[in-house]
Amino acid sequence: MYLQVQNREEDRDACRFLWRDETQEVCKYRLTRVCFGLNCSPFLAVSTVRVHARRYQATAPRAASEVLCNMYVDDLATSCESPDEARTLATQLEELMASVGSHLHKRASNEPAALRAIPTERRSTETRGCLWKTLGIYWDRSRNHLFFIPPRTPSRDGRDFKRQMLSTASSIFDPMGFLAPFMVRAKILFQSLWQLGTFWDEPLPDDVDHLWVKWKQELEKLPLINVPRALVPVALVEAKRVELHAFCDASELAYGAVIYLRVETSAPLALVSLVTAKTRVAPIKRLSLPRLELMGALVAARLVHYTQRALSLPIHSITCWCDSEVALSWVRSAASRWKPFVRNRVEEIQQLVEPASWRHCSGKDNPADWLSRGVTVTKLAEGNVWWHGLTWLARPQQAWPRRKENHERNPLIPPGEERTSKHATCALMTVQTTEEPLHPGRYGNIEKLFRISAYCRRFAKNCRSSVSERHGGNLTTWELHEAEEMWVRRTQEEEFQAEIQALVRHGRVAEHSRISQLDPYLYERGVLRAGGRLVNSYLPASMQHPAVLPGNHELTRGLIRRCHQRQLHAGVEQTLASLRQHYWVLKGRSQVKRVTRECLVCRRATARPTQPRMATLPRDRVVEAPAFSQVGMDFAGPLYV
Repeated sequence: MYLQVQNREEDRDACRFLWRDETQEVCKYRLTRVCFGLNCSPFLAVSTVRVHARRYQATAPRAASEVLCNMYVDDLATSCESPDEARTLATQLEELMASVGSHLHKRASNEPAALRAIPTERRSTETRGCLWKTLGIYWDRSRNHLFFIPPRTPSRDGRDFKRQMLSTASSIFDPMGFLAPFMVRAKILFQSLWQLGTFWDEPLPDDVDHLWVKWKQELEKLPLINVPRALVPVALVEAKRVELHAFCDASELAYGAVIYLRVETSAPLALVSLVTAKTRVAPIKRLSLPRLELMGALVAARLVHYTQRALSLPIHSITCWCDSEVALSWVRSAASRWKPFVRNRVEEIQQLVEPASWRHCSGKDNPADWLSRGVTVTKLAEGNVWWHGLTWLARPQQAWPRRKENHERNPLIPPGEERTSKHATCALMTVQTTEEPLHPGRYGNIEKLFRISAYCRRFAKNCRSSVSERHGGNLTTWELHEAEEMWVRRTQEEEFQAEIQALVRHGRVAEHSRISQLDPYLYERGVLRAGGRLVNSYLPASMQHPAVLPGNHELTRGLIRRCHQRQLHAGVEQTLASLRQHYWVLKGRSQVKRVTRECLVCRRATARPTQPRMATLPRDRVVEAPAFSQVGMDFAGPLYV
């Protein structure tokens, strides 16, 4: 199938490989077809088939629908009402697949007449009567039943490990949940190992090993379970009414749901068949039994919703059964009155299934009870209740359990589950506070303060303007400049209130003022600026007359920090020079030093290395020795004694 799909010319370079003969040099080749081993190969092959199937939707709608809905990679399984319909469908599928350059092989049917027109070489050559094997599920064509074959478990001496336990349990592939009451026992045992803290390659504890050995011994009895492949054993034209029934249950160990299909015909009893089932182990964090029952109801709602979409049958009604009156009370009542855990699950259940579709059944008549506790393979194979539902489910609705009164008005409320409201009398007192919602000390980056202020100013301006004059989008440079100027003006009004009043009244400040030497004046926008001798220069106004700011203020420190970062964490002199291009800060040098000392980046860059601790001085250096304590002699030639 892969080799029938051609790669695009621009994608072939991604499929290069080297090849060399013994007598030739290394050659470079490119694959022109989809090759095996790539992650994208299954997707490309399946997508190509689906594209061709959509082209046949007008001429062969049945064949196109089968390929789009019932084909899994290169396997296709479907059902037909008669051998003639099967032969017609086979011909259409052959034409469709031929357009892709592929042909269907290993065809099989439980009706030999449906294979008459198919060449022998394209039929299944399986002689055991088992054709369709998908990850462990086998099909007996002679009886048209699905059955299971035990997995091969290697014989080991001693106990199994946790890793082997997971491998054995996972080797049984049961996508429909036919073996769910049996498989849930393995799930419960595996969860107990996590609670005990057992490692992957550690032998199983005594109590778990005993139960695990019993479970493994029952695997040999899996062939006892035979499931009819026909979900509706009669022709669809004979079906007068088709219903879905979901049963859910929970225990302290597990919870789950099972779905049954009920088909009414002209016969006095309806046909009931098992469709699918789903189990989950209870959370390790202990929950109350009503909450576990609610989680089982959620599984039932999800499962019945999925089944309704998956079955290509006209479903006339959906009924969900639960043996917990508390869970039914939750589902039938308003979700807003419960606490978050219950409220969230009730909301989802009510979105998937109508609250009126939920009914109560007794615990002893609930087939989902097997899902919450587990059963043996023998009991599962002999349990007619599991495979065909309860006896009263096949009877007319008059024989079903009677509907109980709706608990929506007076639902059963477990302790602590309902949201309670407390009434209290409060006395309101207005307190004057000087704390402002926007304060420079709350923001490490002064630019963030300016942006927030600019957005607030824009919002206030838009509220006063008509719709056509309102502004949106990103902030402009002028809006950011106005916000910064507003904060400078507010800071000056807080710190230089007396000087500003003196300038307004007399045009000059008092001689004893701390800024009198700066020759300050009020700019046209109300900003206090320093005078100077640079009036005739071509410098910008902000450099000729910088705004005056106090030294010990959060806004000043934020502006110094911004200059320091913009100068790439430069030293005091460069940071101060950059700051004075726009602002004159009182005691500016000391304030810049303070900010640079607090800068973490600069502290890491200028940190002094740690001085190592010197070792103890040796004895020869600290002990005084007299002359000739140690004498060395150098000589040459022989010595005669």
